[in-house]
Amino acid sequence: MGVAVSDPTRTIASPLTTLRNDGAASLAVAIASLCHQHGAEAVVVGLPRTAARGDTNVTRSARALGTHLERRGLTVYWVDEELTSVEAEEVLDSHGVTAAGKRRARQSGDVDRMAAALILQRYLES
Repeated sequence: MGVAVSDPTRTIASPLTTLRNDGAASLAVAIASLCHQHGAEAVVVGLPRTAARGDTNVTRSARALGTHLERRGLTVYWVDEELTSVEAEEVLDSHGVTAAGKRRARQSGDVDRMAAALILQRYLES
């Protein structure tokens, strides 16, 4: 799962890291730790939905993560994450990254981090 942070003025989102998804509870612990390190009091969570705006198992997992984060005292904001992974790959395309490079980016978590930054940027601009 990709993680991003904003600058102190809450204007620009930047990719930070990728976390291994071992379930909502462990993700919440890791995210809460990152929030403490970066002085964040709120978290923006991307909400994956179907094209028909319905929920999936991944949507339910995201909501469970939000619940765990709130239990840790963090405010949670939801943003539609529709097509953010596609947008992240388009950014790679625009920088001339080859197909092999994109595979490496997906495997290394670069695409997830970039998608997280896009989700956060959507929130900052809303």
